[in-house]
Amino acid sequence: MVETYHGLAGLYTDAKTTPCYASRRSGTNNTVTSSGAGRHMRIPFGLLFLLVSTSVDAAAYNIHLSDKDAVSIHKVAVVSLLGDTLHLDTIGLTVFGNSAVDVPIAEWGIDASVVSHTVERIGAAARYSAEPLNVPPSGIGWEKRFNGFEGISREGKRTMMELAQAQGADTVVAIVRETKSNNRLLRAGLGLVRHRLFGRERVNTVAACSVSIYRVPDLDILGQDHPDPFIVQPTSVAWPLTSTWDDVAPEDKKRIEESIRAFASKVVDGALQKLKLAENEGP
Repeated sequence: MVETYHGLAGLYTDAKTTPCYASRRSGTNNTVTSSGAGRHMRIPFGLLFLLVSTSVDAAAYNIHLSDKDAVSIHKVAVVSLLGDTLHLDTIGLTVFGNSAVDVPIAEWGIDASVVSHTVERIGAAARYSAEPLNVPPSGIGWEKRFNGFEGISREGKRTMMELAQAQGADTVVAIVRETKSNNRLLRAGLGLVRHRLFGRERVNTVAACSVSIYRVPDLDILGQDHPDPFIVQPTSVAWPLTSTWDDVAPEDKKRIEESIRAFASKVVDGALQKLKLAENEGP
């Protein structure tokens, strides 16, 4: 089904259970059991995959901040590496209906906005002091990894630790774009994804990232959260492209910018709360 980003449109199963990804923590297969009338109930596999395997895969990699490590944190340096590219991806019934457009959005300053928001949220909890990591113009080293995954390079991590140490920080909070292992067609970073199936269309705002807490200078990971990259409910933003990005009206571009900025902040907020770096502000 289109929502899975895996070309599973129209795929159903007649069995009572639907296999999904194995949990990397337990090493055992997980199944999802249908409810309702009987053996021949048809279960939309893509929907189950979307709602279940995403949380299973993410949970296997999340690391909770321990109370012992929490008390060792005093000064936090914050960096965002969500990037300066907006992905505009269309997912169709088959791969022939898929398309991908990249738009440079450096002028939106999303990383700076996310850092400012994160510093404010951590500071509001009054447990730690927080400030932006002073990143040089050359940036933090990045690399493409095996099989399409990408992330901070080893050199980039060392640079990050050296910069934090120079600022007197004992901890780094890094918001980093990441490829989702259970959603390989969902690209790392920020974007809009349009789903098209049987004449129906839906657009989702995406922020595919992780939020990690590193101890300075030894790079130990004290906590890590892999938020859901998008919400199931569609965004209020309509699909902008009819021809090219240059043809999109300025007011529509502004609406997309505000949607991306707000959603990125929302995703980071949820991760900070799970990692006990920020207070829950309620719904």
